[in-house]
This record gives sequence, C-alpha cells and structure tokens, in this order.
Amino acid sequence: RQMIYFISAFQLMFQGLKIGGQEALAMSTNLTKLAFGFASLNNLDIDEAFIKLQAGLAGEIEPLRRFGVNLSVASMELFAVEKGIHKLWKS
Repeated sequence: RQMIYFISAFQLMFQGLKIGGQEALAMSTNLTKLAFGFASLNNLDIDEAFIKLQAGLAGEIEPLRRFGVNLSVASMELFAVEKGIHKLWKS
C-alpha cells in the first residue's frame, strides 16, 4: 500500500511539471524504489525517507544535505557540465 501511495504522490509532482504518461510512471516507480533503498541504507523510517526525497525534488536542499546529497544550484551546474550539458539552469 505504501508503494502505491508513494508512486501516486511522485506522479502528482510530475504532472505539475507537465511530465505524464509512461515517463512519469517510470520515474515515480524508480524514485519509490530509491526511497526504500535510501531508508534502508540510512536506517530511516520509509515515510521519512520519502518526505526527504520529495522535498529534494521540490528544491529544498537541507533535508538531504546531512546524507551527503548536495542539490545546490552550483553543484547541479557542475554536474551538468561534467555530463556534457552546457545549458545554464536559467535557460
């Protein structure tokens, strides 16, 4: 039941971003699997892990920072450049 709830909640986020259909379902399913793995790895309650991942996707960087996940604009831009993506976030 929790998996279905998490998948649905992630899909709602993606619909707000105009991502739908099979792509949203696949992303939601993968993020739900990530939430369970993240919870297990960090000895967290699954609901807490889900909330932290959801917050990170919504642009809140603090909930994931204590786990070594850095979602600041500077680190995301550096990641993009390292992967060959040369567009700025503002673009």
